[in-house]
Amino acid sequence: MARDLGFIQIQIATNGIRLANSVEYCRELMEAGLHTVYLQFDGMTPEPYHHIRGFNALPTKLRAIENCRKGGLKSITLVPTLIRGVNDDQIGDIIRFASHNLDVVKGVNMQPVSFAGRINQEDREKWRFTIPDAFKCIEEQTDGEITRDDLYPVPCVVPISNFAEVKKGMPQVKFTMHPHCGAETYIYVENGKYIPHVCSVKQPSPPLTVPV
Repeated sequence: MARDLGFIQIQIATNGIRLANSVEYCRELMEAGLHTVYLQFDGMTPEPYHHIRGFNALPTKLRAIENCRKGGLKSITLVPTLIRGVNDDQIGDIIRFASHNLDVVKGVNMQPVSFAGRINQEDREKWRFTIPDAFKCIEEQTDGEITRDDLYPVPCVVPISNFAEVKKGMPQVKFTMHPHCGAETYIYVENGKYIPHVCSVKQPSPPLTVPV
């Protein structure tokens, strides 16, 4: 239906459980016109999942990614909920995992935890994680290959979408949110090294998008 109505980007936000259980379901989603799987992905070890989700969900995430690969879904965005002292030390590992799976993983969208409902002030201060915190962790955990200066307000990539629209002759997604909503960069991976560019004249390999 969304395709028929002319939507140019169709995503599902998912914990990956159903995807992990069925390659055929992944294939059905691909054939129905799904563009992107927006996959909850909190780290590369069991501990963050036990803390955030209540069980070790990592095997489910990895199985979901593999089933998407087999089913023809070639655009996955990994979505870690970042919490200080829980998984903020795994940001670099998540980026590296994404860069090793560029055939299906196209981006990492880091979402600092948002506290809603009842929480005491002590826990709020202990677990709070901000966008500037993410900048610092990205730079430290990639050994400076991606620096805080490589990250720009998300709407700055709209000209790239406009260029792609002209080049491809078809509508492209445009991220037009408020500049304070977050930041992102495009990362090219060449010989195992990260090359951050919002705009680049060459493309050594498929880009990895890293929004925060």
